[in-house]
Amino acid sequence: MITAESVYLAAIVHGLLQVSVLLFNRRGNRRANAVLAILVGLVVLCMWNLYVYTAELPKHWLLVDYYYWTSIFLWGPALYIYTGLISAQFHPHWTLFLRHFGLTGLLIALQLPLYLLISGGWLGPEDVELFGDILLLAFYLQMGAYFFACFRLLRAYDRKIRENYSRIDSINLSWLNRLTITFAIAVMVDMVLTGLAMVQGEMSPYVAAYLAAEAIAVFAIGYFSMSHPEVLFRTATDEERPRSTEASFDDSFAEVLSARLNGVMCESQAYKKNDLRLSELAEMVGVSRPILSQFINQHHGKNFYDYVNEYRVRSAAERLAADRRANIEKVAYDAGFNNRVSFNKAFNKFMGMTPSQYRRGGRLEVVGLEARNESLSSS
Repeated sequence: MITAESVYLAAIVHGLLQVSVLLFNRRGNRRANAVLAILVGLVVLCMWNLYVYTAELPKHWLLVDYYYWTSIFLWGPALYIYTGLISAQFHPHWTLFLRHFGLTGLLIALQLPLYLLISGGWLGPEDVELFGDILLLAFYLQMGAYFFACFRLLRAYDRKIRENYSRIDSINLSWLNRLTITFAIAVMVDMVLTGLAMVQGEMSPYVAAYLAAEAIAVFAIGYFSMSHPEVLFRTATDEERPRSTEASFDDSFAEVLSARLNGVMCESQAYKKNDLRLSELAEMVGVSRPILSQFINQHHGKNFYDYVNEYRVRSAAERLAADRRANIEKVAYDAGFNNRVSFNKAFNKFMGMTPSQYRRGGRLEVVGLEARNESLSSS
């Protein structure tokens, strides 16, 4: 029979295996993986201590959090630093870790003085419980702030890759966004149950739910991270980040650059290269990457990802309109898309309908298509 305790122990073992894979893998972003291993280890540590309480094991089996929970204050910083490292927005430096982990280290160190105060009779159980409640409230506030900061980093990363890549399905961090959301939900469940326990003055009915939330967090980290190549094999690099620029474009330069760009995109059909990068297109046009990025943003009102995909969609739409028996997946690949899902999303965005609907209805059902085509051709 599968018991709740066996599920929790399985999650602990699963988490330890994750830590081993992350620490001993040499092909991925090793610094980011080390931070993720720390995060998984911290969650496993918390699960173990809760399991010790649930199973009524001797108190000396507890690890780190002997008198009150302090290691949980490392969760938010670890998730935030990992997000910054895996998205190449942070440079690993000891000051980064000291700034975010330093306070927690002091709180953990304070457990020895607390032990001495309790042993000497200076603090009673009520005082320790009150201090623990204050720390728990501070933890929820801290986690909320770090979750918000993580989502901001992820939005910035999404903007960055859309400025530099025409294919983002293999490098986006949507899995990390889902992991963060799952982690946030687990913490919210923990917070609600803790609030109920404080109101009712009874903690034991909710311990199983605590452990379930922590187990979900461990399994979620394993599922979302281990199944994506960014973790074990590669990630964005600092060299891929666009450099800021404040270049201005006079009319003559803009006209020349527009003509070059139009020639490369329309005549050479550069957009058909499914992994076309901004740096490659800039080299074809004969300008720097920051200049081209700013030009596309200012003169076309869109990022590089949307700019290239609009050409691809137009090419696919013309082919589907000319041959209604054409295989949609083949049309997508020929136009430069890497998969059917990305093609459908882009097509629906620019055409207002799916490729199948467009093929059935042809050009007559597309409002403003000719206007968009003329705008692209004249750019």
